[in-house]
Amino acid sequence: MRTAIENRLRSAFGVYSYIDTRNGGLVPIALSELFDAIRPHLSNIEFAVDFHDVARIYRWSNPYLHAGSRDFIWVAGYALEYLHPLFAGGASSVDGGIRMPRQTWREIRQGFEEPTRPNLFADLWRTIGLFVRRRRAGPAQMLNLADEQGAACTFLD
Repeated sequence: MRTAIENRLRSAFGVYSYIDTRNGGLVPIALSELFDAIRPHLSNIEFAVDFHDVARIYRWSNPYLHAGSRDFIWVAGYALEYLHPLFAGGASSVDGGIRMPRQTWREIRQGFEEPTRPNLFADLWRTIGLFVRRRRAGPAQMLNLADEQGAACTFLD
């Protein structure tokens, strides 16, 4: 269940991991970071299951999975059935469990990318680097590539 929630949210927003540009390795992005990025945009996103319940079930499933903390035997089945609309979507699409405008999708992904707006500190550091002749290696990490076409969500526009 925990993995299903994680895969559902990551595939909807296209946020999986950073790519380490120095060695090509993957640096995972914690799902809690994705939850934090989604929260400010909740008014623009339609979840088939209340987002706060999804987060609560995800948090519950962590100790269930990692520590062997067990509840009543029927709780996991009930939680999975409750989450079913998130995974099954609507009549029009299996991705209909999460719906949002394209701009909201872009803004959430943008929160994980390197800032593109002018940064006084970065400009100052670059200038100092010119005088010291230090070769700049570029950003160490970059967000995985994703496009709107492959997003496992339904866009409202």
